[in-house]
Amino acid sequence: MIKLKGPLKQRRFIVKKKSNRGYWLWILILSVLGIIVWSYPAPDRDAGPRGPVGTKKTAVIKHGGPNRKIILFTPDKNGERLVKVEASINSQAPVEDQIKQALSLLFTAEGLPAPLFPAGMIIREAFAYDRTAIISLGEDFRKKLAGGVWTELLAVYSIVNTLSANFEGIDQTQILINDHESDFFISHVSISRAIKADLSFTGETANKDDGGESS
Repeated sequence: MIKLKGPLKQRRFIVKKKSNRGYWLWILILSVLGIIVWSYPAPDRDAGPRGPVGTKKTAVIKHGGPNRKIILFTPDKNGERLVKVEASINSQAPVEDQIKQALSLLFTAEGLPAPLFPAGMIIREAFAYDRTAIISLGEDFRKKLAGGVWTELLAVYSIVNTLSANFEGIDQTQILINDHESDFFISHVSISRAIKADLSFTGETANKDDGGESS
């Protein structure tokens, strides 16, 4: 019996040693798994669903968010009259921003029959007050806009008709230059007073004009 004590102790030690090895092996495996899980990048829950990317067609530029259609009044390819071109703006933006969007499309949109306004048109301010759209343009365009009286008339009424047609409650437009009242848009068409829309430039029935006289 005494002779068996040695081998029995040895066997118990080996079993215990193997058991300890298995225990530490499992700890090592679980630790590695924990590090992997902890370091794995979590999904960006704040980003939310991605909206569709807006597409651009001829004379139509879509903005992020729900859109609404508007009509731009722009010269035809011969520069003889104004024609209507469909466009799109963000309907959830404040009215002031929607006015700026409409003007920006009128000034810069690609695909217009005959772009009239020079590159670099600056919209300094735009807002509505007492049924009047009040916009302020930078004066640099005056040196770049080519043409005489008729071109100047088309430019003024493209702005006025576009704003009156697309914004409920706006009956007329006051155009400022560098935030100040000006006698003329460039040198021929008076903008000293607010101007009402005139559809005669499109060949449609004309409205009475309270401004925009040429000299």
